Amino acid sequence: MKSVLEMLGELMGCRAITSEVANVNCAVAIMRKYAEDAGLFVSEEDFDGRKALYVSTEPGKVADYLLNAHLDVVVAPDDSMFVPRVEGDKIYGRGVHDDQGQAICALRVMANLRDKASVGTIFSTDEEHGGHTTGGMVSRGYVGRKVGLVLDGPSCSIAIAQKGIITLHLKAYGTAGHSSRPWCFDNALDRLIDGYVKFRALWPTVTSEDSWQNTMQATVARAGDPRSSNQIPDVAEMTLNIRYVNEEDYDVILAQAKELTGLEVKASAHKCRPVYTDEKDSMIQRLMAEIGREYPDRKIGTCKMHGATDARHLMGLGIPIGIIGLPGDGAHARDEWMSISGFEKYERLLTRYCAGY
Repeated sequence: MKSVLEMLGELMGCRAITSEVANVNCAVAIMRKYAEDAGLFVSEEDFDGRKALYVSTEPGKVADYLLNAHLDVVVAPDDSMFVPRVEGDKIYGRGVHDDQGQAICALRVMANLRDKASVGTIFSTDEEHGGHTTGGMVSRGYVGRKVGLVLDGPSCSIAIAQKGIITLHLKAYGTAGHSSRPWCFDNALDRLIDGYVKFRALWPTVTSEDSWQNTMQATVARAGDPRSSNQIPDVAEMTLNIRYVNEEDYDVILAQAKELTGLEVKASAHKCRPVYTDEKDSMIQRLMAEIGREYPDRKIGTCKMHGATDARHLMGLGIPIGIIGLPGDGAHARDEWMSISGFEKYERLLTRYCAGY
């Protein structure tokens, strides 16, 4: 198998930005060839022209250990970021940490365990836009028996929970007219603001010390025509990004929004469920022990994530789900990097873990 740096260079060269389907499919083709050259079993699925890949150590769609990593990346400020750059123990570039480096690690683990263990990996291609290809692969039968590990999270720790997401759209209607005579018309923007303020009052102030609770933020607002500063708008819209902890909170939040705002309220059709696994589960405890073997001077524990990963699509499998990641930092930033020595350690520990040593 090629070196990690060579593999990264070829994958990054695809410029697999999520919205660029041809580029993402290029990354799938490269990863497929790596897998086939390593003697692994490969299945490719198509989602309206966008490819996704399943690679495993044995034939079929079900493996004891199900891994997940994504091949798509976010945009970069310039093309130089799509060429890996080595400085000491670090490799810099777009996707080295989020998430193509993690994908290569998963592939190499399976190559190490060919004919020795039951391991499969879903390589998704739209995680940065919701990860619907992971959901699609699961719905087509690519699942795990014992544990699911998403390689897109913290290093030297295991995230055993992540918040769910509700994308909520508020819309207000009124009657348009000249702003010099407001008594003659009905300002949709005023209606939107009034409804939002009532709903906003439900949400507590959250601090970094007490952040594991539901949050809501207004992220997008539209009203009127910027070319006409003296026209009362007849339509006003707002998008809210809500993060929630418990599954049962979903229906409660939607009902509150409809009741308090008095506006048209619609939730995004794609539901992002919260994730939770018991940290005392034996599969989680064994993974913690393996991480500890590679990092004996670190305190290895569990944590909770405010952001979302493709773990949301694995929750229905009825197996413990852990979210982990290679040492690195700078996801989505100009200085994104991955640790070379950290990659080697995680390849070793995941190989041992999936082999059941």
